Amino acid sequence: MWKDSETNIDYLNLGHIINVLNEMILDDNLTPATIGVYGAWGSGKSSVLMMSEKILSKKENVLCIKFNSWLFEDYFDIRSALLGTILQDLSAKLPAKDGLKEKAKGLMKSLNILGLLKKTVGYGLDIAFNGASNIISSLVNENIDKESENISEISLRANIKQFASTFKEIIEKAELKRVVVYIDELDRCNPEKIIEILEAIRLFAFVQGISFVIGADERLIQYAIERKYENLPGNSVSIGKEYLDKLIQYVIYIPILTIEEMFNYICLLHIEDSSLSNKEEIINEILSKMKDDIFYKFSADSLSSSTAK
Repeated sequence: MWKDSETNIDYLNLGHIINVLNEMILDDNLTPATIGVYGAWGSGKSSVLMMSEKILSKKENVLCIKFNSWLFEDYFDIRSALLGTILQDLSAKLPAKDGLKEKAKGLMKSLNILGLLKKTVGYGLDIAFNGASNIISSLVNENIDKESENISEISLRANIKQFASTFKEIIEKAELKRVVVYIDELDRCNPEKIIEILEAIRLFAFVQGISFVIGADERLIQYAIERKYENLPGNSVSIGKEYLDKLIQYVIYIPILTIEEMFNYICLLHIEDSSLSNKEEIINEILSKMKDDIFYKFSADSLSSSTAK
């Protein structure tokens, strides 16, 4: 029995998908971008996101931010959790010059004014981050709550524009080529929370240098959207698909595993758990053969005699 969790080892032979994803993320012509990595449960979406993050996080001018939607779903307003996580991780990365950290704190205040951040979010984030969110907690106060109550529609639009402008300025001055936000487990959330995450992403729709990567089963996301807009009159097409097509600019589908790939995957797990002294060599040879031939099926006889000893 094996643990049902993501992995940063490519036993599913998804390297070509990870390469395409990373190329899209780093392409200056495609930013800002929202990229959907679609596949059914168990197809390897979380592993693709993890392996992409492992590669890109090694680049000095790339900031990778991970957000598990399902983990935060029941703690507090999930939009606040996402935006707070982005600003928290960004602030930790910023150098102590040009007042960038203060600008990041100012963005958190503006989120309060926009009505997106509630007074309880700081405590919720403290729980989720085991006390690592003191920056966020210190920015939440009753004065800001009162300020947000009286905001007009005109000033709301102005604050949204200012938020995007300041965020872009911080990225440029910090010399970050890309801020990559990986959103995983979105399809495990209830429909209301899914919509709130998608709404929060729209705040960054025109911020150059940021890329969102969403790993999900697109059918469940479409269902959530259709639930919200089920009473929309005069709609003859799928509102879920139409909404997603406008929000998610680029899509990568994870194909269903072949019988050979599933067989190889199980064999690799068994070999990894074995006591063979040369199991690393065996695993590497199997992975190499899988990359060269999508119909390759592992058998002990297919390995070279030197490796199989």
